[in-house]
Amino acid sequence: MPVPAWWPQVTVTVRQMGAFTGMLLALATPDWDGYTITLAFPGESAAVWRDSGSSRILAAALAHHGIRADVTVATVIDIREQKTT
Repeated sequence: MPVPAWWPQVTVTVRQMGAFTGMLLALATPDWDGYTITLAFPGESAAVWRDSGSSRILAAALAHHGIRADVTVATVIDIREQKTT
């Protein structure tokens, strides 16, 4: 499902709250199912996202905009495996 109309505003807020997190988020391909945002990262970027604490900044940006959503993180390989099984 395409990303929601509010996603660009959230990414701007993320960049304002943390430049590093904004750069990482720019590497991700987001997918929205109406309840959960799945961020698909290339290569080791998912591990960097998880280890950096960037999810807290994204959660704060979502809350700032009044958006309630779960966030999952995956690698591009994980997404391909899920779609083929």
